[in-house]
Order: sequence, then structure tokens, then C-alpha cells
Amino acid sequence: MPSTPVDARLDLSDPDLLADHLPLDEFAWLRRNQPIRWNPQASTAGYGDAGFWSLTRHADITAVTRSPGWSVEANSAFVRRLDESDPTGESTRNLLLCMDPPRHTRVRRVGNRCFTPRALAGLEDDLRERAHRIVWAARRDGTGDFVLDIARKQDAAIKAGLRS
Repeated sequence: MPSTPVDARLDLSDPDLLADHLPLDEFAWLRRNQPIRWNPQASTAGYGDAGFWSLTRHADITAVTRSPGWSVEANSAFVRRLDESDPTGESTRNLLLCMDPPRHTRVRRVGNRCFTPRALAGLEDDLRERAHRIVWAARRDGTGDFVLDIARKQDAAIKAGLRS
């Protein structure tokens, strides 16, 4: 773990940070030394500020999200897009993580029924058969590159509404 402070210019939302490495050391340092930290950003994207608060300890996140008046729908759980393509956060509004009670509770209750051990067991054989078919087709016809042979094709099939 780094013994020196994290660079004040560190932007936790910068995709290049993750492309370079998984910032485990940086998060560990922040949890120990600056668990609540203002993260500056170059773009304000219509939010009227120049960054966001990063909370790196579970206890702090719990305290904030349970505070009276806190609203994830109003404040979001995601960092804004730097390209300013979604200045209102509309693209994340219907994600469970971005819903306040009682809406969150209602949607979660419906979703939980899909993830019972019994419901998942009912999917197991079908999913196993699909996975075998996909892998064997890639082995037969593919280049050996997982992303090219499997991930992109499955993503395209899902987008096209096709069963793989």
C-alpha cells in the first residue's frame, strides 16, 4: 500500500485510471486517510458543481444514505458522464440502485422472486446447454480470442433480440 498521500488530482471517475490498473492501493489509502473526499472533475455537465464527494468506507455510505432527506434519485449513485451526454442522469433513473423507497422496495420485491434457489435451479440446465454450445462453436470457428469469438457475438445477439 502506498505510504504517500494520493495525488490531489486523482479523479476516481477517470476511465484511464482503471485502464492503467485496479486502484486498490488508492482506495485503501483513501479509506485510511481521506474516507470522505471531494473529487474534482473538469466538466460540470449542467450540475452546477465541479466534481463529487467520494465516500470510501461502508459506515460513511450507510450513514449518508440513511440520513433523513437523502435521495439517491435526486443525487444519483453514479458519477456523471464527462462527455455530458446525459446531464440529467436519465439513463440511470430506472436502475434499482438509483431508486428511493418505496419504489425501490416494490421493484426489489418483484426481482427477488427471480433469484430464489428454486428459480435459479430451473434455469441451470438451459444455461449450461447454451454455454456449451457457445464455447464449442467458438472452438470450432473462432480465433481463440474470447472477446471476438464469444463476448461480442453474444452482445450483438442480445441486442438483436436473438437467442444464442
